[in-house]
Amino acid sequence: MSDLGVQYARARSEWIDQAHARLVADERVGAAMLSGSLGRGRGDAWSDVDLLVVVRADAAAQTIAGRDAFVRPFGTALMAFDSPWNAPLDGGQVNALYDVGVNWLLYVDWDLWPAGRGAITSDVMVLFDRIALPTFDGTLDEYRQWPRAPWAEPTPEFIRRARLAMLPIILKCVMRGDVERIRRMLDNLGAESPRALWEMVRTDCDRALRDALDRMIAVAA
Repeated sequence: MSDLGVQYARARSEWIDQAHARLVADERVGAAMLSGSLGRGRGDAWSDVDLLVVVRADAAAQTIAGRDAFVRPFGTALMAFDSPWNAPLDGGQVNALYDVGVNWLLYVDWDLWPAGRGAITSDVMVLFDRIALPTFDGTLDEYRQWPRAPWAEPTPEFIRRARLAMLPIILKCVMRGDVERIRRMLDNLGAESPRALWEMVRTDCDRALRDALDRMIAVAA
């Protein structure tokens, strides 16, 4: 593992601990779980954080509607990208990038669900549960079979933001050497290389995000 991988994994662990404490202190939150590779116990040095937050019924509508404001105080958020097509119609998802003090941004997929949607599946790690969620004898993907919002209209602005949101994921795959997945994602985004993808969106970023992604590109591509 590279020195940067060690630094990033440590910073990620510290961020999770701090997020856990902040979520416990928020009375709107009934339960929180890690999903994705970290939730399955199969994460590596470059894994992102997939965080499922179940909001109490009496606070769900307002909290989920204000999901961008909900996720930003959990660190130095350089970007937040709303992805409602990945959430139930009464829930939300936000993809956020946080500066955690190393030359690699932390990518967090935030899923916010109302209490009635929540369940503990076989492939999540429960951080806490104070509303006694039901269990589901199957995976999270098997559980979340419900209507979702339609994909956004592919306007130039949406395409730009989608390219920007996917860039850190592609760079993660570069560090893993996952050539097939890199090529597939680049083809979908209309770019020849990670650096070419970055040049498509670089000038549209504010300085803090641009500088942080410049450092990631320098390491990975």
